[in-house]
Amino acid sequence: MNIYLLNTQIDQKETLLLSIVNPELDKSAKLTSKAIIGFIIDSNKPIDETNVRINPQFLDHFHKTIVFFARYNDGIVLLAEREQNGLIYIRDKRNKNKEQAEDIIGSFEIKNGELLHESYVPNPQYKLITADGGFELQPELEALLYSTAT
Repeated sequence: MNIYLLNTQIDQKETLLLSIVNPELDKSAKLTSKAIIGFIIDSNKPIDETNVRINPQFLDHFHKTIVFFARYNDGIVLLAEREQNGLIYIRDKRNKNKEQAEDIIGSFEIKNGELLHESYVPNPQYKLITADGGFELQPELEALLYSTAT
């Protein structure tokens, strides 16, 4: 997903923020609280999980979008039918070659081949931003997240 570093003024103080929207590139997009991933703590340090204060409104919107997406995604529905019982993990695509707890976004329970949407549990270890970069989702999920945040 494209993540933009934007320089803005908040309470007459220069502030750097991370956003999924860049109003200069998409004139029809609005920079809402749902589009602001977080705020850079120290502009002199690298952007990673220790230097970004995550915006709780974005994180809430992020997880609600995943729940909505899972309800209508054919691949997830088919996986639930095949697995029958257990858990389905929603993973970040950022690290393709390594399994890390910080890249598991959350999980759903499967019962008798049905995905239980109300069972979604966000992974408390998941990181939107790491030293490996920003989050990466399936293109359809990224598009849904973007369209519902602006």
